[in-house]
Amino acid sequence: MKILPTSPRERLLVKVMAGVVGLLVVLLAVHAMSGGKVAPASPSATSGPFQAPKPAPSAPGQTHHGNHVVPEFTGVDPFVPLVTPAPSPVPSPSETTEAPPAQTQTGSTAVVDGKSLQLVGLFMDNGVEKAQVTVDGVTYQAAPGDTFADEFVLVSIADPCANFSWQTSTFTLCLSQTTTTGS
Repeated sequence: MKILPTSPRERLLVKVMAGVVGLLVVLLAVHAMSGGKVAPASPSATSGPFQAPKPAPSAPGQTHHGNHVVPEFTGVDPFVPLVTPAPSPVPSPSETTEAPPAQTQTGSTAVVDGKSLQLVGLFMDNGVEKAQVTVDGVTYQAAPGDTFADEFVLVSIADPCANFSWQTSTFTLCLSQTTTTGS
């Protein structure tokens, strides 16, 4: 039994059928890749004058350049941490691991809201610059950004000074160093 086409007409018929099957396979593959969604049919022509659709109102944050609407970027900077760590609790003077500086230092004093605030010293603790501050006789150790004595914030340190804030006001306290010599 011979299955192969022998006449030119049969060969042409096999080629046409192979082309139709190939086209169907391609269409099915495209349909499957598009998620199986069918494009909506165009609306049928209606009688009467044609009315252009009204443009949608632009959302805030979009700018118009001619007829082209470009959305404005309102995303998040990927290099800024989403969560910032809370400041470490301020250890009491008995818990500190590093001794105060070797020099005798006296700092300036400020009276804020009836509380006496004095900068006692500046030091490094595990690579973090910290200030030792006394508020009404109680000593605190704070890094920039820390809140101490429930209401004061150490804003920044620029040796030999430290910048503080209280409510909406800011102030600076500085150290004056005196070197002690052995006799």
